[in-house]
Amino acid sequence: AEHALSFAKRIEPYRIAWYEEPVHSHDMEELAKLTKVCPIDVSMGESMRNKYLFPTYVECGAKHLQPIPTNLCGVRDWMYVRDLAKEHGLTFSSGGFSHLTAAFVATCDEDAMVEYLYPILRYVWEIMELRPEERDGKFYLPDVPGIPLSPDWKLIDSRNLIASRKYFYPQA
Repeated sequence: AEHALSFAKRIEPYRIAWYEEPVHSHDMEELAKLTKVCPIDVSMGESMRNKYLFPTYVECGAKHLQPIPTNLCGVRDWMYVRDLAKEHGLTFSSGGFSHLTAAFVATCDEDAMVEYLYPILRYVWEIMELRPEERDGKFYLPDVPGIPLSPDWKLIDSRNLIASRKYFYPQA
């Protein structure tokens, strides 16, 4: 907490929105110590694999929750954390594979955010036939049921992106 606070004080003039996981995700004592004095809202949750520590993050003073849907145990865990953030008036965002995450964030209030790591994810975006549209700093989901992603297998084949294929069939 001491080291994280020192850094937070140095970057405070830049008015960043939140300070992401500045202490170990399981060190609640240090988290509580930091959130009491940190000039920047502390965000927690990207490291979590289930919903169970999120209430403790809130109790320790985290002001921003960041679950990643593909890290969590399931949709119910996602909804639990989403609702917990809303109940406590916390800001909320999510990272991971942004185009997939956008479908989950669409279940939140309008002010929830999707972390978009364009330099990394643009290559995956390019090979998707069905995907959310990126426009004006937002993702717009296609009007289809389920997860709005589908690879463009013809494009993937044309770029020789698959070294080999193996098919598995159910056994009788």
